[in-house]
Amino acid sequence: MKMKKGVLILPLVILFCMELAVSLECYYCPSSVPSAECTDLYNCTKNETICMTKIMDSDFGFPFQGTENVIKGCVKECIPTDLDTIGQAHPVFCCNKDRCNNRGLSNQGLSEATSTGASHVALPIPITLCYFLHIIVL
Repeated sequence: MKMKKGVLILPLVILFCMELAVSLECYYCPSSVPSAECTDLYNCTKNETICMTKIMDSDFGFPFQGTENVIKGCVKECIPTDLDTIGQAHPVFCCNKDRCNNRGLSNQGLSEATSTGASHVALPIPITLCYFLHIIVL
């Protein structure tokens, strides 16, 4: 009986673990906040494949050490602002790697975005859970 139960549960465990392994992770702040305060992470849905940062307003000036308010999150589509455009009211930045929308956080000692597109570093607990579920089922 244990073998039949394992055969039925194993596909569910595999699907659950695969979904976790491929989700993109982005910084998330749905309303305008200072960039250094936007530290919450969000696992995007499978349809949200892009991390986005939108600059709402900034206090930049010489020597360029001001703050900027941002909105960050996961999106399905993103049209980045042309970097050669001067005077753009709300520039948008798009990227597709884990934690790549960390603009304004590097001053806080956070590292740049990882080079992989999967959240294997950011999800140690779910991956460990998947490993143990795999052992229990088999």
